[in-house]
Parts: sequence; C-alpha cells; structure tokens
Amino acid sequence: MAAAAGAWLRGCAKLRRHMPANLAPWRIAPRVFRSSKSELKPNLASDGLVCAPLQTFTEEEAMLKDMVTKFAQERVAPFVQKMDENAKMEDSIVQGLFEQGLMSIELGEEYGGTGASFFSIILAVEELAKVDPAVALVCELQNTLTNKLFTTYGTEEQKRTYLPRVSKDTLGSFCLSEAGSGSDAFSLKTRAEKKGDYYIINGSKMWISLAEDAGVFFVMANTDPSLGYRGITCFIVDRDTEGLHVGKKEDKLGIRASSTCPVTFDNVKVPESNILGQVGQGYKYAIGMLNTGRIGIAAQMLGLAQGCFDRTVPYTKERVQFGKSIFDFQGMQHQIAQVATQLEAARLLTYNAARLAEAGRPAIKEASMAKYFTAEVATLTTSKCIEWMGGVGFTKNYPIEKYYRDCKIDLLAGFLSVGLKSWRNLELRLQTPQYLTTVILLNTIYL
Repeated sequence: MAAAAGAWLRGCAKLRRHMPANLAPWRIAPRVFRSSKSELKPNLASDGLVCAPLQTFTEEEAMLKDMVTKFAQERVAPFVQKMDENAKMEDSIVQGLFEQGLMSIELGEEYGGTGASFFSIILAVEELAKVDPAVALVCELQNTLTNKLFTTYGTEEQKRTYLPRVSKDTLGSFCLSEAGSGSDAFSLKTRAEKKGDYYIINGSKMWISLAEDAGVFFVMANTDPSLGYRGITCFIVDRDTEGLHVGKKEDKLGIRASSTCPVTFDNVKVPESNILGQVGQGYKYAIGMLNTGRIGIAAQMLGLAQGCFDRTVPYTKERVQFGKSIFDFQGMQHQIAQVATQLEAARLLTYNAARLAEAGRPAIKEASMAKYFTAEVATLTTSKCIEWMGGVGFTKNYPIEKYYRDCKIDLLAGFLSVGLKSWRNLELRLQTPQYLTTVILLNTIYL
C-alpha cells in the first residue's frame, strides 16, 4: 500500500511539473458571453495537485492565439467578401500565413517551423475561422495533413527536401477521393505501375482541396489491384511533374475562397524514392493522419459558429420592436442561451480531443465526436443567427449568410461518410472493428 501511494504521489508531482501555468482570456471582440473566462495564475500548481481546466493555455499558446486574432482582423477581414464573390484566395493572405509561421506551427525549427504545440494549431484554426473559414481550412490542412504526413512517414531525405518548402511558401494537397470512391474511399481506381526504379501513375481524382495553388501532392494510387486496399500506396508528386493536370475549380456553395479541383494523372512518372512510407500502407496513413484532421475541422466549425454568433447578438440588442430591443424578449434570450451552451460544449469536446492527441493518447472516438458535434452546432448557430437578424440576415450585406453557406460543407461531408453501407463496408474491408468509427473521417469534400 505504501509503495502504491508513493508511486501515486510521484505521478502527481510529474503532473504538476508539466501542467500549463497560465490562463488566458478569450479576446475576440465583440464577444457577448464570457463563461469560463480565464485568468493568468502563474502559481496555479504550486500549492498542491490542481486539475487544469480545458481552457488553460500555456503562455506560448495564449500569445499565438492573440497574434492570430489580430492577423485575422487586420489582414483577413478586409478581403473576406471579395474572396467569397470571386472564389479566389487573396495572395497576400496566404503569404501572410507563411510569414507568421501559421503554416508550420508544429514543425521543428530545423525545418523552418515554430516548434509549437498541436493545440496551438487548433487555436489558430479556431481564430481564423471566426473571420473566414476558408482561410482557416488552408491553415488546417497544411498543418494537420501535409506537415504531419512528412514528419510521420517521410524519410530523412524527403523531410530535408520538402519540409523547408511547405514551411516557407509551398501548399500541399491530399489526393484520395475519386468519382467512384467517395465514402468508399478505398475502392479507388488510380493505378501506379512499377517500371524499374520508378512508377507510372494513371487515374483521376475529384474534390481535391487547395489543388489550384498546391506545389506538392500526396497521391493515393494502387500498386497491386489484386490486393485490394492493401495495394494502396502514397506517392509524393511535385506540381510541375509532366502529366499532372489540375482541372477547373468547382463553383461551390461555401468555402469559396479555398479551391477544390479535379486532378488527373496521365502517365505521371514518379521515382521510387518519392514513395511516402511503405508500399501498400497508404490506407493506414489516410486513416491515421485524417484522425488529427478531424480535430482541425472541428476547430474550424467551432470558430465559424462562434464568429457568426458574436456578430449577430449585438444586432439583437440594437434592433427595436414593440418599444424594446428584441434581445430583451424572454423567448429570444432562451434561444441565445441555448446556442451559447451548445458552443461551450463544442469547444470543450474539441479542446479535449486536441489535448488527448497532443499527449499521444488514443483519440479516435473523441475526435469523431468533436467533429460531428461541432458540425451540428455550426448548423444550428448559423440558422438561428439568420432568423435573429431578420431580413438583413438574408442579404449579402452582412456576413451571416456566408457563415450559413460555409458550414454546410462539414455537415455534407459527415452525411457522405456515413452513407447507407459505409460503416459495415469499412469494417469488412479492414476486418478491424476498432477502425469502425473512422468512417466519419473520410470526408470526401475535404480530400
């Protein structure tokens, strides 16, 4: 008993040493409700074991959050309407994301990154999404997919070649979905035939995010169709490779500033050294990497919903009907309180999944729950906000209708992922029930 108690106390001491020491407030104007407001407490863990709240940030995380907030308001906000109308990302914004280190948040300094925490990525995505979810998506995909794939599965040569580029000025794009393999993503038809020390790739992809401006592509292709999904291999393909063609971008309902294009491969020659990881392991990489991507998308939906909410509630205090502001009607207050509560729950789910992933603990279930719930909350929030705004909420003079359009991409992806037979099909394919919940991560709109 004494030995067990000693081990427990040593564990507590270790926990105290690694506990974030600072609490930072939410500083997003015009924030209406400030529940769970943080305060700086440098001696948080000095007097005994304290369980830190989920909204406890390290000093570095708090500083990054404030920096991203300022960047979003000063550099992104002036171009949001223009980018949405033109369906084109402003070059200065992407350049600014690179300059501020927001495209290499978790990368080590030896590769040009900032060496910050995974949780910092989630904070950055949330803050950007409050202003424009399309910009947040660019940041999210670069950090949770492109950079993660290189650092987790890349060889030392591949890391030295590509990581300095993706941290400085090069966007990455993940190519998985095809016309006939959306929810059933592992039935892809793109082939890679081995010829000596290189492969020849033929096939086509659809719904490829960031393809219009990407400089490097991760291409999922099957090297041995007789093996089914166990033949799927991930190839690194540079944009200027002969035979790679990016098609016309889709004219989308929402997230319009972020490009989504078809990509075709016509006898694309790729050296064997450009295989990412091992031959036939691509399906595992897709599952593993997209798990962290789900947390990033949850942060995007959370920021979207919060940004819409924060821009709507002040209007309810200004709009006067029957001699008083509509905010003062009890029926309106009930609705606003409900949405505020849902937002708080969504934030806690997202932050919990992020902290689990950062600690290296299993988070498949938590990431799936966070992504699903934040999509539902974003849909509820944006719909309610249009109703609260009345007629002006239905016009493009206010950003509320854009938030409403932007949030549909995540809800649609969720429905595509859990189609009539998707759950059972994936279980049968992988023959590993622990991956059953990962169907939700195969969000074809984002791939």
